[in-house]
Amino acid sequence: MKIRDDNYKKRAFKFFLTMVLLFLISLTLSAVFSPPKESIESIIKGLPKNLSEMKGIDLVWDYIVQNGLKMPLQMFILALIPIPFLYSVTLIISSVSFGMVFGLLLHWNFKQGMVKMLAASPHLFIEMLAISFIASGFYMLNQSIIRKVTNKFKQDKKYNISFKSTFLNLLKIYILRALPLFILAAFVEAYVPQLLINLLHEL
Repeated sequence: MKIRDDNYKKRAFKFFLTMVLLFLISLTLSAVFSPPKESIESIIKGLPKNLSEMKGIDLVWDYIVQNGLKMPLQMFILALIPIPFLYSVTLIISSVSFGMVFGLLLHWNFKQGMVKMLAASPHLFIEMLAISFIASGFYMLNQSIIRKVTNKFKQDKKYNISFKSTFLNLLKIYILRALPLFILAAFVEAYVPQLLINLLHEL
């Protein structure tokens, strides 16, 4: 089950750097300027109501459903629209939302905010990497659609990118790279943060 795309890792790395950069910028701005409470409340309302009550395997399963299944499906629908990088809206929202929440925690209580951010960092960056891999696959799928649309209106046509091959590569990237990372991130989120919080409080 070989991924027939030599550049997918490079694209994934670029998406990952973009996500980290957006996270750091929103984190800094949020920590310094403290966004309105309404902004944070709107983010919190978007979370499952029982998220704070979930533990262990329930949290793992909910994470996989929300991030490993629903999020890629949303990105897939957006990637079918012949507009470049429209699918990356999900990527941007995730990075900025995390940055705003942690920035606000740092603004309210720097020590507690730092502890919570460090405890959440492992699963956060694994999740970002997973999203970056599927975004890399969606890039080529989206490009194949855009190329077919633009070629209809151009006299000097460029070679078409096979939708079938890009779709198959996307499935392989999702199954072999992204989904395992989402599952890993789910277990890390469920079991690691509290251990790190306890450890950091003892330092």
